[in-house]
Amino acid sequence: MKKIVLFLLISSSSIAQNKIISQPTIAYSDSSCSRAVGIFMRGALVEKWEQNPNYSYTVYTSYTEPVYIRETYHLKDILSSTDQVGTIPAVLVDTDDFYYGPHLFTRVAGLKVKAQPNLEAPVLGKLLNGTPIPIMYLPYTPDAWIMLDYQGKKGYVPLEFLGKRPIMKELYTLYQNSTTAEDMKKYAERILELGWNSMPEENAEALEIYAYYAEFVGNHSVAKLCRLQAETMKNIAKGFEEFIVEQLLDQKNFGFALNNELEPANGFSLSFLQKNLGPIIKSHSDLDDCGLGDYENNVFFAHAECISHDINKTYTLRKLKIKGNQGFKIYNHFLDENTTEVQFLSLTKNIVNYIDGKSASYLIGTDGYAYEFQFVNGKLSQINLNYYC
Repeated sequence: MKKIVLFLLISSSSIAQNKIISQPTIAYSDSSCSRAVGIFMRGALVEKWEQNPNYSYTVYTSYTEPVYIRETYHLKDILSSTDQVGTIPAVLVDTDDFYYGPHLFTRVAGLKVKAQPNLEAPVLGKLLNGTPIPIMYLPYTPDAWIMLDYQGKKGYVPLEFLGKRPIMKELYTLYQNSTTAEDMKKYAERILELGWNSMPEENAEALEIYAYYAEFVGNHSVAKLCRLQAETMKNIAKGFEEFIVEQLLDQKNFGFALNNELEPANGFSLSFLQKNLGPIIKSHSDLDDCGLGDYENNVFFAHAECISHDINKTYTLRKLKIKGNQGFKIYNHFLDENTTEVQFLSLTKNIVNYIDGKSASYLIGTDGYAYEFQFVNGKLSQINLNYYC
């Protein structure tokens, strides 16, 4: 999520627009700039602003009272390598392995992203523990909200739940020292989510810890899944053996399957697809789609997307909703809508090369592309063929 948070600044009497803060700049609540209320980071976008007679600037945000800045020379048209970039506040984290630029991390499990900066606002989604949050403006009040880009929408999270990145060993100590079921659950969840935001080795460790917790509370199915995910993560850490998938492809033991028939290397015929998927709903050619070559088009059925090949008159599947006789073949096993995550990983733990724990999806890739297996409520729901561009 390496995206810059943009602060939308509005003014009813603005006379200028679109400037960029060139170095950390303090914001004040009054035009005389006597009471600091926050600080803008280098790169913060000022969309509208107004110069005052005392050479301060008034800026307006979409969620605060008007604020003022004194260092007018910090407003520039573009950033330059010759700028004095200044020093960010010590409370923030500068560039590290997780984000390029000033940021903080979520420090609780399942932090809710709100549509507005208040507790009553609708929830847009949740963030995993240890998620980096870009900071372009840091309010000084502890009960403030931080604006962020959440899946293309403006969202807000409370500043009080952000800070330095959690440390797995410290969370584990808190988990071991828990004296109540509530605390044990809280720290187990934080460990699990931090694992999904960590490297494979630490992720595997977090999954094993959570598996023990799940066993302790009697959730044996979750414990089994976590242990399989941990084993998969250990295999990922050792290095993905890409040749296994290539061997399966050569042996015709890997690929989309309709009515238990494996997709041919050159694709299915239109008549076969219409028999199994119904009529074509729409067709077009997306020029920005790097998965398309010359004489190829996007073709959509009710539950699938294909790429049509005009020269050989065949169609290769690209997205498939799993239902009925629609599925995927691996190692002579047919995966369908009844396939669970446990069954899937029991079969594929040595060839999966990425797990998204938040969305319950798994990638199996080879040179140039990867298959994404999506699960909903523990059952296989959709498979996408994603091309690397």
